[in-house]
Amino acid sequence: MDVIQLIMSGFPTLATGNVADAGHADVKIMDYGIKPLHHSMRVAGPAFTIDTPPKANLSIHEAITMAPAGSVLVINAQGNMTSGHLGDLMALGCQVRGIAGVVIDGAVRDVEDIVKMGFPLFARGAVPHGNAAQTGIMNRPIQCGGIQVNPGDMIFADASGVLAFPQSKARAIYEQAVMIANAELGFVQKLNEGKTLLQIPEFLKLHGIDPAVLKKDGVDLT
Repeated sequence: MDVIQLIMSGFPTLATGNVADAGHADVKIMDYGIKPLHHSMRVAGPAFTIDTPPKANLSIHEAITMAPAGSVLVINAQGNMTSGHLGDLMALGCQVRGIAGVVIDGAVRDVEDIVKMGFPLFARGAVPHGNAAQTGIMNRPIQCGGIQVNPGDMIFADASGVLAFPQSKARAIYEQAVMIANAELGFVQKLNEGKTLLQIPEFLKLHGIDPAVLKKDGVDLT
């Protein structure tokens, strides 16, 4: 499986928490102001970046015609909350052309229609006003949600947040995240048996917790 196939099929089976733990410093996390329009929305794919002036969205229209299928449009709209940079028609255009989703540091509109069509869209909020026909810049490093996103960075997002990391790190992060996710299945069984997380040796090892310190603090590890 190549990296793009891994991004499109492997990562969506995981949780952002597992991926963030697996990637450590390689994974950048957007601030929690960037949220999905519906908690069920998930997206994974390489970033196609757009830097647009506030109250303008012509470059987003252009990106919809230019971005390869499977891309996630990542848009720096300067955090603008006075107009909706993308609505239901643009979302439909993305969906038909195979764009995987949109992450925007700014506002959108037509939220109910976008949710109904099931198109993954993560934004800072919603505003009914439209935008001006002023262009921006595409496919360069941008700021979005408080982090830098480079063209081609891996974007992975669910209801817990939006992650970005280099494609070159994707395979290693995926493999580590799968290991963590599988380990957590075992933790669930132990928790249902009445154990606490600190009483599960595999949990302590995974998180680098020294049992001797816990014993010194009086924690029952049995």
